[in-house]
Amino acid sequence: MVRIRLEHIDKVFGKKGREFKALDDISFEIEDNSFFGILGASGAGKTTIMRIIAGLETPTRGAIYFNDQVAASDGKDIIPVEDRNVGMVFQNWALYPHMTNYENIAFPLKSKHWSPEDIHRRITELARVLEISETLEKRPGEISGGQQQRVALARALAKNPSLLLLDEPFSNLDANRRDDARSLVRRVQEEYGITAVIVSHDPSDIFSLARKVAVIHSGRLIQIDTPGEIYDRPRNVRVAGSLGEINLLRGSTSLDGERLVIRVADARIPVPVAASDETWDREVTVGIRPEDLATENDVTNLGGSSEMVKFGTFEVDASNYVHGSFVVSMKVGEERLNVLSRLPVSPGSRLTVYVNASKIKLFDAQSGDLIPFRVAETAQA
Repeated sequence: MVRIRLEHIDKVFGKKGREFKALDDISFEIEDNSFFGILGASGAGKTTIMRIIAGLETPTRGAIYFNDQVAASDGKDIIPVEDRNVGMVFQNWALYPHMTNYENIAFPLKSKHWSPEDIHRRITELARVLEISETLEKRPGEISGGQQQRVALARALAKNPSLLLLDEPFSNLDANRRDDARSLVRRVQEEYGITAVIVSHDPSDIFSLARKVAVIHSGRLIQIDTPGEIYDRPRNVRVAGSLGEINLLRGSTSLDGERLVIRVADARIPVPVAASDETWDREVTVGIRPEDLATENDVTNLGGSSEMVKFGTFEVDASNYVHGSFVVSMKVGEERLNVLSRLPVSPGSRLTVYVNASKIKLFDAQSGDLIPFRVAETAQA
């Protein structure tokens, strides 16, 4: 429905002498009919980007294009917000509490001077698709949070927008409802063929929906790629840390023949590697996600035995039950390592841990940048 392009966007808030640069040279493109995600911590600038796309903020420098038409440039709005044909779902859903849900959905249509018959037809269709027909005569305070979100989504879709913007849309839902809500949003976006953008601090929201993702930190674009590429090859340690739980351990590397030796405290991980031009005698940060580790009892359940190498035997600090498995925390020298286990483990006991060698991520200790390496094919055969 619409292709969005941002070129060298800066956004500065505040008066001269007390300025704050919220966005710094942001450039990317959102393809027509695609689902795009913007991931970042609170204060990173992701909502500011969304507001600039919507026309609620104006870029201080740079330009934004809708298809090939300039929507805003260097402090001036060219296409006003009411003409951008954007539907928005806010974090708090922003429903009018004194109106019925029907009236909430109808509100943007009345402002467009739709006829009562067309309004009724559109709301009936959306209510059927979103399964909220029985809530239309109630007020927002009389329905559940999940139903309120669907009403907010119906209102955003009511005027047939070319672009749907979702600002932390699932943060007010409990964990049990989030998966259903994500599935609903994905189905609606595909069914209506709308270009959609979601911003969130939660990688689960982004990776469940977006086909392409921009990672934002302190107003800067750090990485933009597919979810799989970002997860498997984060550009730096900051990106890796924003994608969910990961063990980040101080270590060093060296070559021993055709093996890369990764050291963390007294632990030594030998990894057969393919030829590389990298200099391996260096200090590193070792990144390993809990799901890429296995205890001695679980090692056959993760990857294949050919991919698993021994990390070491460590003392267990704690074992906590989280979301269907036990998170076992153990000491590796002065570092702390979290491993997932099917079974509880007693604190004070010692446990041997294995790691999927192909999933280890190495980052330069000084710059934080990813150090690419590839496990030798013979090791993965």
